[in-house]
Amino acid sequence: MTDELGCKDTAYKIVPIYHGPLVPTAFSPNGDSNNDLLMLLGGNFSEIDFTIYNNWGEIIFATTEVDSPGWDGTYKGEPQPLGVYVYVAKVKTYDGVEHVLSGDVSLIR
Repeated sequence: MTDELGCKDTAYKIVPIYHGPLVPTAFSPNGDSNNDLLMLLGGNFSEIDFTIYNNWGEIIFATTEVDSPGWDGTYKGEPQPLGVYVYVAKVKTYDGVEHVLSGDVSLIR
């Protein structure tokens, strides 16, 4: 940056920005490399606990891995049917804020 007298300023400060997690409302695990995984969006998480349930309340995906690629729409290696699945996500961002989300997501192909 240069001011009106031609003086240059090189001072800067990096400010990290933390925001809570987001979960998409739908995903399509059909192998086209577009929206194939359901994952927590937002990043900069220090801790996560992400669980997905089917219509019968069975846990069909769960992870506590911050770098998890997400759910690929399968359970025990079998593609799950089209439909609505419930998730619960407990997340802590690096600024120490804890977020709890729950809702549903549609699996489409």
